[in-house]
Amino acid sequence: MSLKDFFNNLKIWIIKFEKKSKDYFSAEGADIYTRLVRRIFLSFVLAGVIAGFVIIVVLLIARISYPVTKVPDVREKDIVSAITEIQKRGLNVIVEPTFNTNYAKFTVISQFPFKGLTVRKGRSVTLVVSLGRDVYTVPNLVGLSKKEAEDILTKENIPFTMTLVKDSNYPLDKVISQEPSPGLEVERTYKMKLLVNSDVEEGKFKVENYVNQPIEIVLRTLIQNSIYPVIEKKVATSIDEDGKVLEQDVPAGAILPVNSEIRLLVGVYGESEAEIRSANYRYFYYNLSSLGGEEAANPEIDVKILISDERSTSREIYNRKFTDRAQILTVFKSYGATKLVLVVNNSVVKEVSYE
Repeated sequence: MSLKDFFNNLKIWIIKFEKKSKDYFSAEGADIYTRLVRRIFLSFVLAGVIAGFVIIVVLLIARISYPVTKVPDVREKDIVSAITEIQKRGLNVIVEPTFNTNYAKFTVISQFPFKGLTVRKGRSVTLVVSLGRDVYTVPNLVGLSKKEAEDILTKENIPFTMTLVKDSNYPLDKVISQEPSPGLEVERTYKMKLLVNSDVEEGKFKVENYVNQPIEIVLRTLIQNSIYPVIEKKVATSIDEDGKVLEQDVPAGAILPVNSEIRLLVGVYGESEAEIRSANYRYFYYNLSSLGGEEAANPEIDVKILISDERSTSREIYNRKFTDRAQILTVFKSYGATKLVLVVNNSVVKEVSYE
């Protein structure tokens, strides 16, 4: 078939198609409802064609307006080189730091999107960056009061043990000695050892005034000294009272035997009565030394804590890596019935429900 015959046949086909279309949609001799339905159908067909054309044009314009690039591979590079290389591609950077003993400090552990993916310029690339070992610099606590030392250690998240002695050669309620020495940089898992001259016998605990202190700091102090806190809610009059101890049932100065309980009323603030009704401060304590099986054999422990409540199906409130069997304490505010899940090395270890 010649090219001329092809075009003649195409012209004849178009004329026939046009005639059949007119006959179909004009629906001569058909009732009014048939004509109406066929014309509505035609309108939908034309609208679909126009919409498809518009979408194609918009996508073409967007592709021209927003050029694409490939994500480079920056894993195991230092953070400065990684950021420089990513920014050269017209991409932004989000850094998520984490302690990791397997990678040098400020080295990229992983990235998302992955290498080689084609993305639009201006997109953000998330880099998980190693902070190296989790260490702390030993503070100088000698001469401070027992409470001052506890406050500093709690604030800096430094684990410690405290031994109480009675010695008339030293001021009362003061730190006599410490180990390690001030200024040293040691692993976070290493517990400081404090010797305190106290009028409280071994196996006893002297209650302080915890009113207006953040509940997390108070809990760390009590649990560290084997005193078990019971948290109850009290409506806060301002946001400044939210999460702070407003009352305690044992007065300051009282001497308790270890393993005793103390009731703390914690302020809860909300924007509405419904929010205040459902909100509560809660805490979760867990000793990693109780782990067994594969988790116990793993030199590095990846710990995550997730909760679900009336406001979210799942949210992460704790994420940290350990290299020893440390103690975990986290305080959180949740709404209504709450479920907590402890995940260790991607395995669910414990589930707790709070009413």
